Amino acid sequence: MKKKLVFTIGIPGSGKSTYLSGKYPVVETAKLRKIYLGDVNDWSQERFIFDIAMRDIIERFDFYDTVYLDATMVETKHRDSMLEEIGGRLDVKFEAIVFPADIYLSIERIEADLESGKNRANSLDTIYESYNQYNETMDQIEAGQVDFDVVWL
Repeated sequence: MKKKLVFTIGIPGSGKSTYLSGKYPVVETAKLRKIYLGDVNDWSQERFIFDIAMRDIIERFDFYDTVYLDATMVETKHRDSMLEEIGGRLDVKFEAIVFPADIYLSIERIEADLESGKNRANSLDTIYESYNQYNETMDQIEAGQVDFDVVWL
């Protein structure tokens, strides 16, 4: 059976983590930031975090046929380089779960989570940048310029 990496594409607060709850194993970039950088809000070393995520994904394929990645995956450079590297090492099918981008709903969800004390990234300062990157990714998907299967939610 061919291995499969299922990853999320969506802006912060779009429901990615909620969707993946109950799935196993899940590699979460937010959790990796907390573990390796000490702060879920530290986006200063994204290449490092994605390298760690890639290592963890590859290790999990030793034991599982399907691995899940919880990340926004809206930024082309990190997404494409990670998928290329994994695909160069393993025979893996890639499947993206694409979440609708409702920026106002996402802001409401993030604010509610932060007010309740939930340990999540405060991505309010970067949500518009993520939204722009998301739209670029949607253009690439619509133009057939991606090397992964797409599931629309």
